[in-house]
Amino acid sequence: MKNSILMISMAGIIAFSCSTDGNTEDPINELEEIVNEENSELLDLPTEFYNYANPNLPGYFRDQDVAEIDNTPGNNPVTDVGATLGRVLFYDKTMSGNNTVSCASCHVQGNGFADPDRLSEGFEGGLTGRNSMSLSNARYYENGSFFWDERANTLEEQVLMPIQDDVQMGLTLTELVSKLQGKDY
Repeated sequence: MKNSILMISMAGIIAFSCSTDGNTEDPINELEEIVNEENSELLDLPTEFYNYANPNLPGYFRDQDVAEIDNTPGNNPVTDVGATLGRVLFYDKTMSGNNTVSCASCHVQGNGFADPDRLSEGFEGGLTGRNSMSLSNARYYENGSFFWDERANTLEEQVLMPIQDDVQMGLTLTELVSKLQGKDY
C-alpha cells in the first residue's frame, strides 16, 4: 500500500501537468466531476476514494529528517481525487504513441514499481538505455536525483519525461492532452 500511494502521487502530477490552459479555478471540483459515479463504473473504481492525501505511514516517514525531504510540490498537494485519477492514468496504455504501453508496463507493481529486466522495452519494441528504476518512495527522493543519470530535477519533471521520450512512450505533451481529452472519462 505504501508503494501504491507514492506511485499514485506521481501519476497524479500528470493529471495536473496536462491542464490545457493552466487557469483552472478549482481543479479538485473538475477532477471530482471526471471521477464521478458514472465513470467510476466505467473505470472500475472503488465507490469511496482511498486515503491518499493523509495515509497512515510508518513513523519514520513522520521523522523530521524524512519529512523535510518530502518533495511534494507546495502548489500541487496530493488529494484523494487527484491520486485516483493519477492511478487510472498510470495504468492507461493510451499514454503511449501507439496505445501499447502504460507507465505500469515498465514500473511493475509486483516488482516494487521497477522493471526487473536489464533494459526496459518502449512502445515500439525499442529498448531504453537502462531499466526503469523503482518508483517506491519517490516522494522522498532528493530533488535532482530522478532517473539513473539524475537528469530530472523534480518529481514533476520526471513524470513527464518518459511520455515524451522517443523510445519509451513517444508522445508530445500536446498529443497527450489531445488523447486524454478524447477519453470518455
